[in-house]
Amino acid sequence: MNRLIKTTTWEIAEIDKIYSSIFRTIFRELPDQEDKEALFRLIEYLYINVWNILNKRELSNRTRISFNQLDEFFILMEKYKLFYKLLPFFTNTKDENSLHFKVYADNVDIIDFIEKKTWKEISHGNKVENFVYTTLKKLPYKLRTYRKISWNEIDFILLDKDSQIIPVEVKSWNSVSIHKWFPEFLERYEHKIKYFVKTTNTKTQKKHMWNKTIHFIPYNLLTTFIVDIQKS
Repeated sequence: MNRLIKTTTWEIAEIDKIYSSIFRTIFRELPDQEDKEALFRLIEYLYINVWNILNKRELSNRTRISFNQLDEFFILMEKYKLFYKLLPFFTNTKDENSLHFKVYADNVDIIDFIEKKTWKEISHGNKVENFVYTTLKKLPYKLRTYRKISWNEIDFILLDKDSQIIPVEVKSWNSVSIHKWFPEFLERYEHKIKYFVKTTNTKTQKKHMWNKTIHFIPYNLLTTFIVDIQKS
């Protein structure tokens, strides 16, 4: 794993020099030096693996942090609007992933920070996906991700109070194609699906397939669309 910073030893002086006030505030909540070092290892790992599918056991092994402490650290990071953990949507653990999750940054400033400290440019697609996440989490829905054990994936699942779902596939270009495995997902959840959404760059279109409506919506208009269609 590439290092986030160039130092080989962990020193609080480096934290003060590198991280903004929000990071320093988080570390001040941890009086124990070992806890500070553990949280630093987690943050360092997440900077390199944000937007990747993560497994709690592997994350624990890589960072040398217990399951319970990982949960505590994620609560702390969410409290200070640093990283958010997106849990999986599943109903069948035999072929749907129930153990993996994704992590998103809270805002664009953190994304800019990641770019500077990992010496790599973050793809436009990842930035769009993170933008969509930060907007969707403000809506009055439960937000989840979906992945089959066979690695078929839907970026976001919105669940309303009646357990009806809106699958959202995020793309940053003007494609109006549909994943070939969508019918498989539809067959399993047809009675729950309100409609599908696939984001685009600028293109708006609507298709009717498999007795469902698929909306192609520019990603920056997605939440407005969902709110408006809910009112109609």
